Amino acid sequence: MKIKRICMKMVCFFLCMVILGSSTLMVGAVYTTKEQVADIGKGKPDLIIEKIVIEPGDIPFTQDLYCRVKNIGDAIAYKTIWIKSDIYRCILLGKIPINFIGTETGGGNFVSGLRPGETINIPFAHSEDLPKFGFFKFSCEVNPDKTIDESIISNNFYSENLFVFLGSWSK
Repeated sequence: MKIKRICMKMVCFFLCMVILGSSTLMVGAVYTTKEQVADIGKGKPDLIIEKIVIEPGDIPFTQDLYCRVKNIGDAIAYKTIWIKSDIYRCILLGKIPINFIGTETGGGNFVSGLRPGETINIPFAHSEDLPKFGFFKFSCEVNPDKTIDESIISNNFYSENLFVFLGSWSK
């Protein structure tokens, strides 16, 4: 009887996780102090990742993953903007990372630079290069080599959990 009750609780817990759990989750939010907020701009660019964007790829039945990068500073970012993303396989609807899959990088050289307030999608992964099933955590960083002199570098990180089924990625 006790085992049956424990099993029922586990089933109910799992169903609640499925119903209430979300595969789109902002993990590792970046907190800034009042002094850092006052330093945004100061004649320098400041790059952040707003979100991960999934779009159809060039090859049929594939998808490309992009980081949407925004310049919230008050100067133009002229150099090549690089993205680095660490990918982890997760359990419990993407809540707990269990093993490291790999690192994907991408970048873009923009002739006119990324002006203050502008956003750009920078590709960093293609679905044909990634696993075909499961929950995954993408931990992304813009300007990982610090080649662009920014007003604040502590806001360059972003994490999001994604789900893939038969090679089709979704949030």
